[in-house]
Amino acid sequence: MQLQPKAWHKLCSQLTYLMAAILLLNCHPSNAEVNSSIANNVPPIKIEVDLLPIEKLAGKHISQRPVLAMTQTDNYVVVSQNKQLNILDIRQLQQSNRNLTWSVGVTGATDFISLVAFSSVNASPLASDILLGATSAGDIYRAELKAKLGDTLNFIKVWPASTATEQSMPNANEINPVLNFFVSNYPLNNHTPFNNQAIYALGAFGSLLVSADQGLTWQESSDSIDNLDAAHWYTMADNKNIRLLAGEYGQINYQPIDQASDSQSSLSPQSSQSSQSLPSWINVPLDFETTIYQIVVLNSKTVFLLGLSGEIIELALSPDSGQPGRVKYVASQTLCESITPYTLISSEQLPLLKQGQYLLFGSSQSVVLVDFVKRTCSSHELTNANTVGVFQSADKLFVLGGQGASWLSTLPLVKSLQKDLHPW
Repeated sequence: MQLQPKAWHKLCSQLTYLMAAILLLNCHPSNAEVNSSIANNVPPIKIEVDLLPIEKLAGKHISQRPVLAMTQTDNYVVVSQNKQLNILDIRQLQQSNRNLTWSVGVTGATDFISLVAFSSVNASPLASDILLGATSAGDIYRAELKAKLGDTLNFIKVWPASTATEQSMPNANEINPVLNFFVSNYPLNNHTPFNNQAIYALGAFGSLLVSADQGLTWQESSDSIDNLDAAHWYTMADNKNIRLLAGEYGQINYQPIDQASDSQSSLSPQSSQSSQSLPSWINVPLDFETTIYQIVVLNSKTVFLLGLSGEIIELALSPDSGQPGRVKYVASQTLCESITPYTLISSEQLPLLKQGQYLLFGSSQSVVLVDFVKRTCSSHELTNANTVGVFQSADKLFVLGGQGASWLSTLPLVKSLQKDLHPW
């Protein structure tokens, strides 16, 4: 039997993912063990991470361990490495750029492959941020980051829920790793305060979870998407009209915000475990396949998707028969550098950039400046390959990747890239 190109793509993707899962098999409880604990209503599972300020960012590296995930708040940068969690109080950067003390904690047999942090709506004076971490076994843990970091960080497992009934717990085959988190810029429903946004967990093999209560409880939303190929979801973005979701095989879907708001008005902290069906997503057909890693919402009418090897796909947002909006394919191009864009830095994060300009860090040993307004780009070689995360403070960008952490001076970097911009 001869497989079609799409079938080969899917088979190779699943084999690659299976090999990674086998390597981590001894580090995580099996799905059967997870479901057994759910059915028996065991107490919430905790991970206590004892933090010690023992590692320094002395010149170039925090350590030689590869970085798995990174997230940033106003006060802290949280970095996941193999069996280790590093937390940096970035307020130190106001005093020093070279000798920064990291609080380091060992997470036991747990690797966090995805992280996200956000401000808590009802934060007490001592609790300023919420941290979510996902493991390769499909578990989601939640912890509070204090305004003044203590000696211990307590993670509580929130998915799969230990208090779930046997009828409501997910099937073992449905517990898939979370590849990325997304905190919506817009409220989940009209009755939710603006700063209590929806949180999405984008997973492997089409898994999609949503939380309306700051990550305390989660509801399956996978059935609301037509995803026959079980594509992995990698990225999500929204504006006031449209929410977009993208991943493997050129799978691009959108959901009008108004529709989502009206239909999800009953999805609250009390009802987020209900079986109510969530609004369907609408597919955007493309005549080619590529894996989408990032979405840039340029304005209310134009969206760019960034693909596996430097592809740029332009979409147009427009009104449609009185509906909140629709999305259609416009064109595709290729960047000046073949890069898988894992991290974006916008002009809002780095004022040296002009409106519509982004720095792209990813799989190659380069940083790429893209001007989406003028359709131009340029690149600069880096020493740190496979960038997983970037955080900015004062006049420096700290690049975290396969070789630890290194920093770049932003002014000469940005000026040089802006000078060399050329049409993509």
